[in-house]
Amino acid sequence: MSNIPEGTTWFGGPVDRCKVTLHISADKLDPDEVTILLGQVPTSARRTGDLIFNSKGKQLGICRRGTWSLQHKPESDSIPEELETAILSLLSQLTSDLSAWSSLGAKYKIALFCGLFLDAPNRGLELSADLLKCLGDRGIQLGLDI
Repeated sequence: MSNIPEGTTWFGGPVDRCKVTLHISADKLDPDEVTILLGQVPTSARRTGDLIFNSKGKQLGICRRGTWSLQHKPESDSIPEELETAILSLLSQLTSDLSAWSSLGAKYKIALFCGLFLDAPNRGLELSADLLKCLGDRGIQLGLDI
């Protein structure tokens, strides 16, 4: 690739990095109930009315809605994961019991937030029908932030 002219711009290819977080929220969310039903301790959780502090201990405000969040941790910081791999890895940590997901979905909003980071223009990705069915079966809304 040494014969590529200086200033060449590359187009296309896969998304360079992604960040995936499962987020469950409601005014009267009980984080302990979500933890028990999903079988996983969250990355963060708050009840409505909890005080919110920054890392230095300064109060930032009061939580307006209860939240339960689980952020995907990639196996390697140096090797980027494809979005589908990251989502499947996160879901593999949680129960596959669809009745538990249905119970949560009846009371709470369930959403998967995916941040997609592009180092060059015109990147893209595809999600398999199996993954989309898996999300649908669990009542998980998919959000993409590009």
